[in-house]
Amino acid sequence: MPERLIGLVTACRSERKLRLLACAVIRHAPFHPDGRSVWDLLPESRWFAPGRPESRWNLNLREVVAAAEQHADGRATADEWETAQGIGSGADWAAVTCTPAYNCEPQPGCWLAYLPVAMVYVATLQQQEVTRRLLGYRDTFRVACPDGLHPGNGAAVCALIRDTLLGPQRRKPINLVWITASVRELAGVAYEGHQFDRLPVLADALEKAGCTDRAMLRHCREPGLHARGCWVLDRVLGLE
Repeated sequence: MPERLIGLVTACRSERKLRLLACAVIRHAPFHPDGRSVWDLLPESRWFAPGRPESRWNLNLREVVAAAEQHADGRATADEWETAQGIGSGADWAAVTCTPAYNCEPQPGCWLAYLPVAMVYVATLQQQEVTRRLLGYRDTFRVACPDGLHPGNGAAVCALIRDTLLGPQRRKPINLVWITASVRELAGVAYEGHQFDRLPVLADALEKAGCTDRAMLRHCREPGLHARGCWVLDRVLGLE
């Protein structure tokens, strides 16, 4: 990873941005040699939070990632977040020990079945530990995976860092005239529904509303990965 991007991650003081970046890597970066992401590889089994056997306290690991995204935006209740953290911790233990945890049983001895599970834990950690794990996960997985990570994994992670953390450093306040009802609706749909292929349409709406910020328009239209935490969406939706 380029030193500039490592510096962006280590210098980031926003727990929200780092947590959303971790979730974005899980959802969007190709991981398995066949191109599947961690999200694609997560088992569908439901995990029970420690000490909480009731059915309302069991989630599958995709739901844990979604809970981390909700927590980042202040939308998860304390109970929901505590449950997600407990399941994330159990998932990490299962991955480290290569031992089935609760009622989730990946293939014994298969690292590629356990390592995506461990990645979910990263999304539930505190800010400093999220940073450490994000920067070190590729080296850890490279050692553990005999077939190696997908060759495009590193480039995808770099693209997601740029998307979330590399907006213009000295931005002027956004012109609220540009934030029409149509612009806000398009941005909200892209953000809530993970429909980031709609960003070029958002750029057209911004331009129609009079937006002259070339960096914003270019970022929406250029090819590449986008995710929750995208600096343009954050600006439009007032989430910075």
